[in-house]
Amino acid sequence: MKLDKLTNQLDQRQQGLAAVFGDQAAPPADPAPARRTRQPVAASKRSTWKACTFYLPPETKARLERVLLQRKLAGADGAADQSEAINEALQAWLAKAEKPFA
Repeated sequence: MKLDKLTNQLDQRQQGLAAVFGDQAAPPADPAPARRTRQPVAASKRSTWKACTFYLPPETKARLERVLLQRKLAGADGAADQSEAINEALQAWLAKAEKPFA
């Protein structure tokens, strides 16, 4: 193993840093990882909704996207994105399923 070569490279690096920064301590080789500076948005769905994954057949997904696009173009109230549309559909289905059978 060429330990002498690595040691020489490290010494040269330290000398170069000393030349650039003077006799000050050189900056750390591995700085601390950057912290997230953005604060979460209070009205964001990510802060109040639960994340779920649903698998849909391609035809159903295409129909959902087409309906949402038509609603957006028409300026209609109601579901504006997929999570709101799925929530709206599930709420209607759950309300129907919770009614006593007649």
